[in-house]
Amino acid sequence: MDRDRYAAELLQPLVREPAGPSQVDIAQAIADGERRRRTVRLVSAGGAAAVTVLALVAVWTIARPAQEAAPFGGVTPPLPDPAAEATGTPSAAATVPAPPASCTVRRLPMPAGHPAKSIVTGGDPTGRYIVGRSYPKGGRSDRILIWDRGKVSTATMTGADPQLSDVTSTGVAVGSSFVNSEDLVTAAWVYRNGKITRMPGEDAEARAINEREVVVGSVNGRPAMWRSPTSQPTMLATPDGSGWQGWAAAVDEDGTIVGRLSRGNSWDQAYLWRPDGTLEALPKPTMNGKPATTYTADAIRNGWVAGWSALDEGATRHLAAPRWHLPTGELDMIDRSVIVNAVNRNGWVVAETDEASLVAGDRYVRLPGLHDAVSLRAVIPYTISDDGATAAGQASLTGDGGDPVAVVWNCR
Repeated sequence: MDRDRYAAELLQPLVREPAGPSQVDIAQAIADGERRRRTVRLVSAGGAAAVTVLALVAVWTIARPAQEAAPFGGVTPPLPDPAAEATGTPSAAATVPAPPASCTVRRLPMPAGHPAKSIVTGGDPTGRYIVGRSYPKGGRSDRILIWDRGKVSTATMTGADPQLSDVTSTGVAVGSSFVNSEDLVTAAWVYRNGKITRMPGEDAEARAINEREVVVGSVNGRPAMWRSPTSQPTMLATPDGSGWQGWAAAVDEDGTIVGRLSRGNSWDQAYLWRPDGTLEALPKPTMNGKPATTYTADAIRNGWVAGWSALDEGATRHLAAPRWHLPTGELDMIDRSVIVNAVNRNGWVVAETDEASLVAGDRYVRLPGLHDAVSLRAVIPYTISDDGATAAGQASLTGDGGDPVAVVWNCR
């Protein structure tokens, strides 16, 4: 599903103009959920549709389905916390830190000769590495950006619309580009030690990588995983019947994978793949007392899963942000949220609410933009570290939703 088709599907039920401007950044909802790319484009969404935001809490139990895939490696024990290994401190799994009280923002440095316009597309669990892209003029090919403790370097990825989408705590990153833009054919890539190399698989996308360098994404429009960046892809299970499409969006340290699937003209639904390959549908959120029309799972960390959901009621599309906790079976909605872009090992998220926020339990910590007064679409957080001290994303340089620049938030 390309961006234009996804935009049409997202807005399909909304046939009337609202009385006032939209209270939600529809453009980012489209960008975050579209099939082919995760590249963020900050565009105006005022007056696009009538949208509401809902909240709920529920408890669910996953039933094992009959459909199973062949095992692809068995259950992998969770990794120690990377930050703990580096510092010698206890793992974050043992002690949940206190949520930050406030966050400050600063621009990330740009390479010499690059314009200010830039975005963040991923980050590692420790906050050390941030990946993104720039928009240089004059046909320059070094558009991939990698920040290591704030120091920027560049890399070149073949193809159009290149980006790295995820990175490990050791600086190994994966991403994708269009190698045939006319036919929307993509290639998956791995970045290691300053070099970008193509991964196996035709029409492949690499969306996420864990600390064991297991990679997930899609091949030929279907969910796939790579045991390592150099291995051949393994196709993940889909429900019975033909015509299923989708992708794997994220992979936890124990090998649990989350993503989305759809069939024909049906809406996307959230699924998970257990470490043994077993496919399970994530429980559907209830909104306004009704099952969601569509819902996705886009991030996972330490058993916490986050995504977004929508309910169509006449000309109104309600949006919400579900969060599942696999160990306890709890499903809740991040209050006031529309899009959750990342979750850390404590279940804290960075979200687009009535303003960009780091949400830790019931605490909402504002992620400020570069200006005091900005439009909602002008600040988009995209990553959060396990300790909650570092988040990254982009903010409008002018404060009105115009060209974005890559930023980092330091939270204490």
